Amino acid sequence: MLRKSFTILLAILLLASPVSAFFSFDFSISQSSAITGATIATEAIADTMVSNYIDENHPEYSGAYTAVSLIFDPMGKIVGKLSSNGVKYANKLYEYSKKADNGKNIVNSDDLNKIFDKDIIEEFAKKESKGYSPKTVAGNAVNLLDEGVEPENINKLFKDAVKNDKKLGWIDNRISKLKDKGVEIKTTNNIIKNSDKPNNALKKAVDETNKLSKMGISKSSISKITKNANNIDDLTKQRKVIGDLKRRKISKEAINKLIENGYDLEKSRDVIKELRNKGIKTKTINKLIENGYDVTKFNKEFKAITNSDPKLMKKLAKYINSWDIKRINPLDVSGGSQKLVKVFNARGIRTIVKDKDTGEIRGEVNNFAVLKVGNDKFGLKHIINRHEADFKKIFNIKEDDEIIKKIKETLESPSDKPKYGLNPKIGKYGKYEYHIYKKFGDNQYLLIALDDSGSITTAIPTTKYSKVETFMDGLE
Repeated sequence: MLRKSFTILLAILLLASPVSAFFSFDFSISQSSAITGATIATEAIADTMVSNYIDENHPEYSGAYTAVSLIFDPMGKIVGKLSSNGVKYANKLYEYSKKADNGKNIVNSDDLNKIFDKDIIEEFAKKESKGYSPKTVAGNAVNLLDEGVEPENINKLFKDAVKNDKKLGWIDNRISKLKDKGVEIKTTNNIIKNSDKPNNALKKAVDETNKLSKMGISKSSISKITKNANNIDDLTKQRKVIGDLKRRKISKEAINKLIENGYDLEKSRDVIKELRNKGIKTKTINKLIENGYDVTKFNKEFKAITNSDPKLMKKLAKYINSWDIKRINPLDVSGGSQKLVKVFNARGIRTIVKDKDTGEIRGEVNNFAVLKVGNDKFGLKHIINRHEADFKKIFNIKEDDEIIKKIKETLESPSDKPKYGLNPKIGKYGKYEYHIYKKFGDNQYLLIALDDSGSITTAIPTTKYSKVETFMDGLE
């Protein structure tokens, strides 16, 4: 009776004091003090008084009594009730966490509260003999905090591990492996956060990054892939796309370049397949990507200058395969005057690609001609600058597209066979050219000259047939 009276009096005194004074609990205090605090709540009257007080004043903490414990937080934050074994386990956990911290200031009460909630402490306490000693758990928690794993994610990993009897050491091991492969800790945290089975997700992430590394994917590229992956399944999908690119003989340098430049790998793979079907060699595609060119943009330009004509696309592919892509990409603005504007089926014209240094022929395409951007001396710029007025006067056209259409019609169906020979009027020793013309109507002719590589130098409208004769007979 005396004990009960004392208990009731003590409960009244406690309730009269600030609520935090009763509910605050720092596990640096002795275990006996914890048991004393728990004993108060075991008496029926005191239990009822405490319960009513909490229900009325702190309903959010309703049920957080009987063995009341403020886990690792001396500031009055109530986490929940713990069993006596849970209290003992938590006390040791706190002590070992401080020891593992070893003055690094990694551990703080707030982080520990996020990692070790009531449920996980009780589970660890139950399975302490199965490899979950407070020392082991605390050491792993501190290591993971040191790695940069968010406390909430450590809680998630620990719950998953203890539920499935998995060793905690594997967690830190896998996170270290991901870090070694270039995976940022922020990405690792997202992997854990977005998975219902975080330990399995980490294991799969390690497996996938190992495979990527063996494929020759660099650390910086792995970092980008994992960062952009929405989840582990997405990472697996990206790895399979890379595997497909490797099977198509796309070099590791090219793949890393695609990743480095932020290109969509799946879309790039589909474009590469399309280019291969058009006749572009893998070697050419690798050189394009390795030199920083966008294959999607290249493919779009490829279709535009051929009007998606299957025969022309095959010819253009053969033509481009002969180019030294390291020096110039004829479908990119970086090609300058050599950039292709349009290509044509041109009966009797042989287009060749020469080595810039040796002059040797790298490749040739029959019945094919090209129109380049050019400059004041050749190509589209020369034609517009020198002969736009003649096109308007004779054909009543002035738009570039209309002029190109007339050139196309002339090359595809000339009025006579093309002539090839030396034009003595060009340069000191003359140059070899193709000359071709077409009659469009009464007093309407278009004369086209191409150099010996099949590139159009000029297109001259005229109304005089005598000029046509001079033009066609002007080659030796």
